Amino acid sequence: MIQILFGVIAHDSKFAGLQGGGSTFGIIVSVTVKAYPSISAVEYLFAYNTTADSDTFWSLVADFHTRLPDLSDSGVMGYYYAIPNDTSEADPATAGKVMGIWLVPQKTVAQVRALIRPMEVAIGASQWPDKVVISSLATQHPDFAADWSANPPEPVGFDGRLGSRLLGRPALSNATALKALLKQSTPVPWALMGNLVAGKGLNEVKIAGGNNSVNPAWRTAYVHLSKYPAYRPRCCLTALTALESYPAYGPT
Repeated sequence: MIQILFGVIAHDSKFAGLQGGGSTFGIIVSVTVKAYPSISAVEYLFAYNTTADSDTFWSLVADFHTRLPDLSDSGVMGYYYAIPNDTSEADPATAGKVMGIWLVPQKTVAQVRALIRPMEVAIGASQWPDKVVISSLATQHPDFAADWSANPPEPVGFDGRLGSRLLGRPALSNATALKALLKQSTPVPWALMGNLVAGKGLNEVKIAGGNNSVNPAWRTAYVHLSKYPAYRPRCCLTALTALESYPAYGPT
């Protein structure tokens, strides 16, 4: 039995296992949790479209990534896709796409637009060869349940392997390196999926017992970047690993 009283842990290593080490450490028979009041949040859907697999597309992808640490520090979280050639788009001039969903708690629609507007203005004013079409939709939800109800669950999973890296601020600061390496790692028809995973709660958390089984790189990473629909090490591992010199972090 592992007894936890006022944050004091009788068996530290076993408790660390229960915090993320798998299902073979024991059976939890009782848990007491702390509840918090419901909070509102803004859901921000966005899409930035340009010419498929073009120099402008990869410039857009790199520029977008360099702005993510500051977005995260301002309270933005969510996920996104970078798709070199989205075949659902009829026009090749808009088939290169960066799209996703940001979730921003405890802010109004106007406040969220003010946070994201500088990035979108800079993208729109870029001197890249091709035009970038910017579209967005912001919706206020009173709580998580309302947001969930407005977005019915979708099928998940596929038959394949993912390769991923955790990227900190240094790895996300060099647009030239990002452009070259992300392009090299993601030939058509593949795509990138990113999760903006950081925040003060993650970076500054005080863990009961001092540690747990989570990869320490999660504490300083801003982005969890994955390749799909398949992971072929010879094609993309070298490119993604090269980001470690900026640095990135190891496989998740």
